Amino acid sequence: MAKSSVHIGRLVDESLQLAWRYRGLWLLGIFAGYGMNFNIEIPGGTTPDLLADIPIPSAWTIIYLVAMFFLAYSIAIPALIWAIWGLVRTGTFNVRECLMVGVDVFPPVVLFNLVAMILFGVYAGFLGAMFGVLFALSTVAGVISLVIIIPLGVIGMYGYVAMLNLTIRELTIRRTGLISAMGVSWQLIKRHPKPTFWVFLVAIGVLLAALVALRFCFYVVSIPVALLAGDGAGMPAVYNLLLGLPFTLVVGGFFGTCAETIYTMLYIKLEQPSRDDIWATTGVKRSRSGPGE
Repeated sequence: MAKSSVHIGRLVDESLQLAWRYRGLWLLGIFAGYGMNFNIEIPGGTTPDLLADIPIPSAWTIIYLVAMFFLAYSIAIPALIWAIWGLVRTGTFNVRECLMVGVDVFPPVVLFNLVAMILFGVYAGFLGAMFGVLFALSTVAGVISLVIIIPLGVIGMYGYVAMLNLTIRELTIRRTGLISAMGVSWQLIKRHPKPTFWVFLVAIGVLLAALVALRFCFYVVSIPVALLAGDGAGMPAVYNLLLGLPFTLVVGGFFGTCAETIYTMLYIKLEQPSRDDIWATTGVKRSRSGPGE
């Protein structure tokens, strides 16, 4: 690798230690993954049970919740990134300052999130349509096409995740424009394909670990529910949902913080923003009158 190569094992270890030590970050970490770290499983109940307990007019609530999580993500993730950057730089972070940073970079983060999701959705839809057409023409052709479609899907997911995470970090730490931040992210991926791909795999592993841990917690919660309410039959599913929320704060918050910390540490080690950017070092923007002022 290049001179600024990254030892992935050391980076993951540092990230896990930081995420475990600063538990105050977990509240921001639960918003990682657009709210997927929240308890959306229903111990002792099923999704239809939950929907049956919610009045029909509040179906719009689902839309509002999705929008809320998306907006909360767009503020919480930059805030979490700034907190991690502060811990790496000075060993401290200020919650109010971190939230203000999240609000400050909110517009470009939301814009980039929307554009990236739409583009990736179109890409995934194209691959799915190609498989469907080939499979409809011939079962053999459909199966053989997976040899090409699956790698293309992995590459597309890798590019989407890497560009999204690195661009948000460039926007947050250096406060560059969106186009410039995307250019920096693309150059980082081109210059460091191995560490960025390995961190992508690690991030997927963290997500899977979070899902396994949350499911285990849900089963633990379902035990007292089953004993007290006959496997949840005598208790509204909404209450079953609420019983799992405390596990969200601990398990989801920790794993969400881990995933964001790993990508933030990768960006810091690859880009080393404090070396040549006064904003990343002091929080003071450069004067427009000259690059050194």
